[in-house]
Amino acid sequence: MFNFIAGQATEILGEMQYVSGTHSPWFVAHSRPEWIPNQIPVFTYHGVEPDRFDQELRFLANNGYRTVGSEDFHRFLTGGRKPVGKEVLLTFDDGLKTVWKYGAPLLKRYGFQAIAFVVPRYVGRSRYLTWEEMERMQESGLLDIQSHTLSHNSDICSKAESLDALEHELSESKLQIENHLPGHCVEHLCYPKGIGCQQAIDMSRRLGYKTNFWGARTDRTLNGAGDDPYKVVRVKHDYILRLPGVGRRAMLSILSDKALRRIKGKTFEF
Repeated sequence: MFNFIAGQATEILGEMQYVSGTHSPWFVAHSRPEWIPNQIPVFTYHGVEPDRFDQELRFLANNGYRTVGSEDFHRFLTGGRKPVGKEVLLTFDDGLKTVWKYGAPLLKRYGFQAIAFVVPRYVGRSRYLTWEEMERMQESGLLDIQSHTLSHNSDICSKAESLDALEHELSESKLQIENHLPGHCVEHLCYPKGIGCQQAIDMSRRLGYKTNFWGARTDRTLNGAGDDPYKVVRVKHDYILRLPGVGRRAMLSILSDKALRRIKGKTFEF
């Protein structure tokens, strides 16, 4: 119990440092932000808590935001496409059942789409999606199934890991998803815990991945035209409600909710 509390306290402190530092996007801490064109924020979810997700999607819809898919996002980064108005990209990590059960109907209600980064080794476990569910997700057009590595090994970029092990994590994940979803092409990779490395970038490029999704990075806070598609930075979904718009939420309220969820142990499932 002590380790759990200490761990959650560390995470909360880190979050406070993030929002008050230089690595968070312009709209997070700004009191009255205005939309900056030619940037696309990417937001991270794990599972879906229906009321919270509905609130965030409703905020986006009411303020004229639209979601973009993986291919259009890649074309934007590489200079082949300009944003149409205010665009954001929504992503889900791990492949939890709540993404399909609660997330898909809400995405459909608001006319939005998202990427679901899944872990083949987790498929079929308690709380995680099955291959059959993922097939329906892909067919729906609401959720694009992409790779979150084979086993969610967060040490794939450590010095202790061999290049063979790294290649296995990236190639086998892509292969298994494509084998279970005939006709679907896996071209986008999300790193476990949002932490990658140059070896993984080089390996993923050779294996046919076109983008790599991270968490926060020190070299950029958002994604703009011409930015490296293998270093996509993401923002936690709570900060959707800090985007410019009517109904924008106070920072203290967001941080309080995040702390409460951590105390309750609902950080990743929801």
